[in-house]
Amino acid sequence: MADTVFIGPDPWSESEEFGGFVGGATSFSYPNPKRIAWNICNALPFTSCGTAPAATLTTRIDTTTGAEASISTSGRAGLELNYALDAGSVGSRLEYVAHADIPGTPVEKGQIVSLTTSAELVSGSLDSQSPTAEASLDVVADITLDVSTTGCVVGGCSSGSTNLIDVDGFRKELISIDPNEINYLDGFLPEAVKLSTPIGDVPTSLEADLVTRKLEFNTNVNNDTGAPGDPNDPKTKKDTVVDSTEPGSGLFVELARVDAKVPLLALDGQTNAGDEDITLDGTADFLALKADIDGLLTYAGVLPPLGIRADFGQFVSGSVDLLDIEVGPTISLFQTFRLTQELMVDLSFDKQVDIAGIGLASSWSGLWEELPDFTLFGTTVATPTFFTQAMLRSTTGFDFGAEFDLDLLKGNLTVGSGSFNAFEGSFGPVFNVGGQKSFGRVALFDDTFALGGFNTFEGQAMTFLVGNGTSPSQIPLPAGAWLLIGGLAGLGMLRRPKRRG
Repeated sequence: MADTVFIGPDPWSESEEFGGFVGGATSFSYPNPKRIAWNICNALPFTSCGTAPAATLTTRIDTTTGAEASISTSGRAGLELNYALDAGSVGSRLEYVAHADIPGTPVEKGQIVSLTTSAELVSGSLDSQSPTAEASLDVVADITLDVSTTGCVVGGCSSGSTNLIDVDGFRKELISIDPNEINYLDGFLPEAVKLSTPIGDVPTSLEADLVTRKLEFNTNVNNDTGAPGDPNDPKTKKDTVVDSTEPGSGLFVELARVDAKVPLLALDGQTNAGDEDITLDGTADFLALKADIDGLLTYAGVLPPLGIRADFGQFVSGSVDLLDIEVGPTISLFQTFRLTQELMVDLSFDKQVDIAGIGLASSWSGLWEELPDFTLFGTTVATPTFFTQAMLRSTTGFDFGAEFDLDLLKGNLTVGSGSFNAFEGSFGPVFNVGGQKSFGRVALFDDTFALGGFNTFEGQAMTFLVGNGTSPSQIPLPAGAWLLIGGLAGLGMLRRPKRRG
């Protein structure tokens, strides 16, 4: 099964206006001097004054002064998770005891024989092999930010607009995980550079040199003991350099912190005598990733450095964050198996008998505990062959969640090397907000199917004697009715996540 989940705010479209104007435009009318002159001319005899001008004139005065701006933004930005999961495999072994009470003396010809049969699951086991999980995480963005302005000084106005941000269809792979390795920043790296590590249980932080843009990943392992170390303590970081063709500046920004694990779910379970079902249930960590949003935007050239780690030679190191924003998904793998079983029988007669509801027949197949009545016409031998009818419900999927942290003003400083530290201290954060969010379980595989592959077991033959005028009595089936029925069945399914360029 495979699917895609978007982690981030819903698409947005917002606008806001700022500023304002004072004053305004006014109009007033006054007598037209040309009309006055025309009136005088027109009063004189024997003169031609032409067409009369307008009697009044109108003047408009604009005192509008001020400025106004509007900002509008729309788009979508966040992380897109692509994942795939198969259901693994499962095996089962079941042990039964079955018995029947049969007449110990002859019965009359044509007499109906009713057997008391029973079956009990004495013990059973169910084991599973872990499913295979794959995932990739892409940084996606479609963002626009437009600004328009209008300014006026005593009626003289001008306006304009500009596009400040236009990110169209940005998509780069941040991380991908398959059963063998973790690949980092595939979409951010030059084509010839590959950053990957074998999959394991050691957290890794990704960093970039501010000057050379050289990339490093730091596994959080204590350099002295080899045990996992504190990811916030520079002493415990064992650096592995990528793209080391030129010396670094010693100034780094963090891009992401990853803790990916092989989700081993090799479950096994037992049942006790009298139980009808076997149930397995387990959960295992798969991925915890925190993308350093401010660091990624710094690396992409969108923001100035808000957080920095510096190495001053071999003995002095420290870090400071003005603003640190980390967000990312947490994924756990869960799996549940429920096995429901019944003991079945193929009963073969050496001669025909009259089976209730069926008629004359030489065999019958069905639940051992629901063996029907039958009528004999002579001494008859019945041979049972037992088998298991098992139904397995398999539910496999992911538990999705997300974590986020925002820290304001924090840092640390270490002076020393190895086991010798002359000084070690930290401060902040002066403000912190963080939290977790659960998106719930997504069952990628949830189905019930017949579990095959069980072997059959031929039970002890039962002889029914037929005579005249005798009374039937009952004796238990001998101890040979103890049965062992076992087998294995497998289930496999895998779809790879789509890789987007």
